[in-house]
Amino acid sequence: MSQKYIIICLFMLALVGCGDNQSKPSKEPKFTNNLVNESSLYLKQHAHNPVHWEPWNDSLFNTAQDANKLLVISIGYASCHWCHVMERETFQDTLIAEYMNEKFINIKVDREERPDIDQLYMTAAQIMNGNSGWPLNVVALPNGKPLYAGTYHSKDEWEVVLKKMVSFYNQYPDKANEYANSIAAGVKQINAIIDIPKEQITLEDVKQAVDSWSEQWDLLYGGDKGGQKFMVPERISFLMKYAFLSDDQLANTHVKNSLDKMALGGVNDVVGGGFFRYSVDSQWKVPHFEKMLYDNAQLMSLYAQAYKNYQNELYKEVLEGLIEFTKNEMHDENGGYFASIDSNSEGREGGYYLWTKQELKEILNDDYELFESLYGIANEPFEGAYYNLYRSMSLEDYAKQNNLELANVKQRIEGCINKLAKIREERVKPVVDEKKITSWNALMINGFVDAYKALGDENLLNNAMNTAAFILNEGIDAKGELKHTLNDNVKSESGFLDDYAFTIDALIELYKVTLDEMYIDKASGLMDKVMKLFYEPDSGMFTFNQGTVVFSELVKTDDGVIPSPNTLMAKNFFQLYHIKGENAYESYYEKMLSNMKPSLIKHPANYAKWLNLSLNEAFPFYEIVIVGENAFSKVNKINNNYLPNSIVIGTKEPSTLSLFENRYVEGQTFIYVCQNKTCKLPVKEVEVALEQMSDF
Repeated sequence: MSQKYIIICLFMLALVGCGDNQSKPSKEPKFTNNLVNESSLYLKQHAHNPVHWEPWNDSLFNTAQDANKLLVISIGYASCHWCHVMERETFQDTLIAEYMNEKFINIKVDREERPDIDQLYMTAAQIMNGNSGWPLNVVALPNGKPLYAGTYHSKDEWEVVLKKMVSFYNQYPDKANEYANSIAAGVKQINAIIDIPKEQITLEDVKQAVDSWSEQWDLLYGGDKGGQKFMVPERISFLMKYAFLSDDQLANTHVKNSLDKMALGGVNDVVGGGFFRYSVDSQWKVPHFEKMLYDNAQLMSLYAQAYKNYQNELYKEVLEGLIEFTKNEMHDENGGYFASIDSNSEGREGGYYLWTKQELKEILNDDYELFESLYGIANEPFEGAYYNLYRSMSLEDYAKQNNLELANVKQRIEGCINKLAKIREERVKPVVDEKKITSWNALMINGFVDAYKALGDENLLNNAMNTAAFILNEGIDAKGELKHTLNDNVKSESGFLDDYAFTIDALIELYKVTLDEMYIDKASGLMDKVMKLFYEPDSGMFTFNQGTVVFSELVKTDDGVIPSPNTLMAKNFFQLYHIKGENAYESYYEKMLSNMKPSLIKHPANYAKWLNLSLNEAFPFYEIVIVGENAFSKVNKINNNYLPNSIVIGTKEPSTLSLFENRYVEGQTFIYVCQNKTCKLPVKEVEVALEQMSDF
């Protein structure tokens, strides 16, 4: 590739700028395009743009090639703030639309409906730019291979990009194809997994990974260093488990500090509970205000584990807030949980959540000074005169520092929160994307199971079982295969690997707390489907979808804000091996983990779930098996403890599952503690069993 061509490409990929707002559309839409009949909220939000948007359809490639037109592929989701801004400022501009309609085939994609398409072009964008985000705007050749990728563009920026792309393609078609082919080849290479000979991951490997990662930790504000921060629960979950097993005090301090800072920061909704998607600053104070189901489900699991481990009341408070938030704001009374809540209200980001100082004074009256000193109101406002609430310290610490009774502080603050909640209910609420995604609902099952283990509230177990029943009743098609979305009267894509992997994991977790073998049977049946639909025997890994997307297979192995489905499949193999004793499951698990060893050591932050699995190899792993009529109560009692690197299962009656073989004694309940196929003598008391674990 010539130096001149490289310079042209770099110039095209570096376009940035600012645009002006456009006026709001009238109530009667002037324009309507082919998104109007789609079920996706995000696509409907663009249905009255003057751009002739089309929903994704493979036939569009033929249309583009026949017309020799480039493609615009614009990807986003309903609660994305900058997606809304670009829709308003750029895609509603009639001159921009006229040019797009004349020169391009224009495709809109809801990334939550089609995560495979999103992943394909997101990978391309990362190759081109080093990073990416949403909205993701791609200019592609008629065959779908990417020529340009960027995120938010103002009207002026987008016009420059489009015209340069058209000019470049028309004047240098060979070079355009050469460049697009090179990007497509890069995407294929990233998705190619090398089959590595089996090699066990050692404790030294894990320590090496953690030591290199620790240089990126923000020891002052928690999380990893950076100008903006995402809550990535799996990273903290792994480090908490590692610190517990290895007695690593630096890691333990970092975990607690991260948990504290997130809990007290502006990313945690003080009034309504639940967490916003991420913070735009390094101190967790200023969020983007969209709320995602997958974040809050995983954070429910994380704070439940943290509460069991540290017995910190702040973590219990956060956990209870997450439970209330998902019940009140994201649960569909007909079953399942919605995908997300918009960041905007009445055209303003965060408008539903922000307060002026005068509002707070009028609402809180005599408690205002107490509230102000605890919730950051004395600091700089978020925007103009508006404040986003975050706490300066825990209620316990505040009471101690000010020589106040904790019970009185709690009562007064609770009263303040209730007053604010009542006022906020009168505001115009942000729009909820009522799409119900199978994999994200499975994460909610795990969140409720973990919360149940920590709090012992049977309502939480019922929530988990009801969500599982909803997936199993509504999410399986006539072929016995999972669907990607669970909404009534909505055409759903076939389930992707993450839908299967997360659902199987959730069913296994439900089995472990209910002792109902129906869940294991369902999980095993879905495992058979996964092997048929997604397994790649040459590498031992799984493709993200069934077949090729445009120009590449997809094999997702790195963890983003959600763990990779391949990691969950490895975990599923590991757990089913211990429960059912089938050696094939162990072989699949070992092959997958061995394949990932180089990556998790080199890039630990991006492979935290794999590192979590590797602790099963680096430290002793325990099987705690409870057999007898009192098994359910004893399982619950053991689960109330933080016991990483263990599997706890039980049965109240004789069972053919491997771990229960020859262990049932009528009228008795025994606990068996085993490690590496060696067991201690059976005992009857939970406390004695826990002592056996520490003295193996």
